[in-house]
Amino acid sequence: MPEFKVTRVYETKFPIAHMPRPDLGQIDFSVEGETISFLLPRGDFERLGRKIARLVAEIPPPSKQVSVD
Repeated sequence: MPEFKVTRVYETKFPIAHMPRPDLGQIDFSVEGETISFLLPRGDFERLGRKIARLVAEIPPPSKQVSVD
């Protein structure tokens, strides 16, 4: 897998992923007041989904903090 130098990082809001065509995936999100979309071939879209699922599974969700009075 190629390595890319990251030049900017944004925290996104309202992410949406869908398939506008059987051969094309689309990821939409809002960042700094703008809406951005990425179109990916189906294989790349599926690969990204699997990668995200693996990363999420590796890290447990934050625990709920219980206040004790």
